[in-house]
Amino acid sequence: MGVRFPQVSSNTLLSGVLTQNTEMAVVTSPPLNISLDNAQVQIFWFYVMTLAAGTTAVSYRIRRGSGVAGTQVNVNSIIAEVASTVICRSGTYIDTPGVVAGQQYSLTVLTVAAGAAGTIQDACITVMSL
Repeated sequence: MGVRFPQVSSNTLLSGVLTQNTEMAVVTSPPLNISLDNAQVQIFWFYVMTLAAGTTAVSYRIRRGSGVAGTQVNVNSIIAEVASTVICRSGTYIDTPGVVAGQQYSLTVLTVAAGAAGTIQDACITVMSL
């Protein structure tokens, strides 16, 4: 007997260009149906970005929903970075939203002190219910 965990994933960029010093959604998962009220949802994310001149840090957030207005799931992380470089970052987080039909998750990014817009080369998000 096998077990199938509900999972969805996407590598469709919402925007390749990040507005400077503004939180923007990079990638959003397709809708996930969570069937148990105590089920944990595991969120995996990855992206590659070119930082603009002046950028001193990047803030990464996981949000419920399809954009920046959704409930933030993780603790706001602000990581120091070197301006005008290419960075590759990834992470994972766990959420327990309860029984929800069509739950989506978004990876959002905010550049700090950017002198211009940064660019996203690649990104993906995978969400599975355990």
